[in-house]
Order: sequence, then C-alpha cells, then structure tokens
Amino acid sequence: MAPNVILIDAAYIDRVAAAFRQHFGAELKRELPKADLAQWLVCLALDAEIAGDVQCILIHDREAKVMQNVAPGNFSQEIDGKAFAEEGLGEFTLACCPVERVVTLEDLCAESLEALLTDKKAERIAVVYDFDGTTAESRTLTKRITKLCAKQAEKAAAATNSSAVGSAEKAEEEAPAAPKDVTLFAMQPLEGEGFAQQVLGYSLLAALGVGSDELQ
Repeated sequence: MAPNVILIDAAYIDRVAAAFRQHFGAELKRELPKADLAQWLVCLALDAEIAGDVQCILIHDREAKVMQNVAPGNFSQEIDGKAFAEEGLGEFTLACCPVERVVTLEDLCAESLEALLTDKKAERIAVVYDFDGTTAESRTLTKRITKLCAKQAEKAAAATNSSAVGSAEKAEEEAPAAPKDVTLFAMQPLEGEGFAQQVLGYSLLAALGVGSDELQ
C-alpha cells in the first residue's frame, strides 16, 4: 500500500457532480462538462496536503459500470489499473473496488478505512464518502467513520505514553501503526476528533471547469 491513499465512494461523487452540473450550469448559464477525474484527484491531494505517490481507490456497486458525470468514468476499461503523474506531487495509481453481494457499501467503506488505519505503510488518508446525513445509511456511515478516526487517535496517544515508560526494544516490538493524518471531505461540518476536514465542493468545482471568479 502506498503511504498516501484516497478512498472514494464513486456513486456519491457521481451524484454530487450531477447536482453541481445542474445547479451551477443553470446559475452560470452554460453547460458544464463532466468532472475531470485526474484534475479532481490532484485538487483533493493538494487540499489534504498530500505529496508523493498516491493510491486512489474508487469503491462502487458491482452492477455499476460507469460514472455518468465524471470523465473518464468507465471503471473497468478507463480507470482500474491506470495511473498518471502530476509534476510536483507524484504518481496517482487508480484502482476500482466493487461491492460484492456478501458485503454492503457501508461495511466496505468502513472496513477499507479501518484496514488503512492499522496499515503501518499508510501515512496520509483522504476520504470522500457520503457524509451528507440525508439518509439513514449516510448518518450511520458518518458515525462509524468518525468513531474509527477518534479510536485510532486515542490508541496512538496511549501507545506514545506507554512507550515513554517502557524499554525502547519492547516499544519497538509492540508498537502499533503510527497515527495517520486523516482528512474527511464533506459538504458540511463534521463533529469528531482524529481527523482534519476539507470542503468537497471546491475541488469538484475546479474539476468541472468553474473558476472562482465566476462565482463572485
């Protein structure tokens, strides 16, 4: 696993992109293009203060083949296994992870983050899930994710205190994964500890070709 990882609920970002295209297209009186996936990922990395190679994982329903409002949007043919480099940042490697019948989208999203929080190779993690809270599933997932972030922060603090009083050799042998720099992207403020937060809309507007000057 790369030290920098971006986790994405593909269906969610496709919905938000569709809503933005409709709303801001009407406001600006022009048709907005599909969101440029590469540009959006670069903006996410910059907002999350990620530098270096990045592993981008798009979680999607196994029946879904294409994102309608993001380009490129075909999971198997255009995204999975592809990569691109951004000067000054690093290489972005893309992978698609379908939700199989034995697990729900909520479980896969939560379990993916939980696995990264215990992965000693992972250092910075950016998460783009449905934190809007408009559905019961969204509210439950938000609680699970923020609790995972708080729990890993507590464990890291406890481990630091323990190693301070134990032998250096023993601390090295029993040391858990180092605390992660986690950034959650959302459209509204989130409550909790153990994570930073960034507004999702800014990066998405840039990927849709909307300049800040157009919104003034």
